[in-house]
Amino acid sequence: MVTRSSGKFTATLTYAERGAAAAPRGLVRAQLNAWALLPTLALQGLDREATSALE
Repeated sequence: MVTRSSGKFTATLTYAERGAAAAPRGLVRAQLNAWALLPTLALQGLDREATSALE
C-alpha cells in the first residue's frame, strides 16, 4: 500500500508477486491479489494482466 500510494508501481508489483508466490492457496493468496496486485495493475491500465490475476 505504501509503495502504491507513492506511485512506485513497479516495486508494488514486485512485492505483490513475491507475496502471492510464497502464500499458501486460499484466503492469504486471494487477499494479496485483491489488496495489492489487482489495484496496482488496474491503476496502470493493465486490464489483461488484472484479468489473468483474477483467474
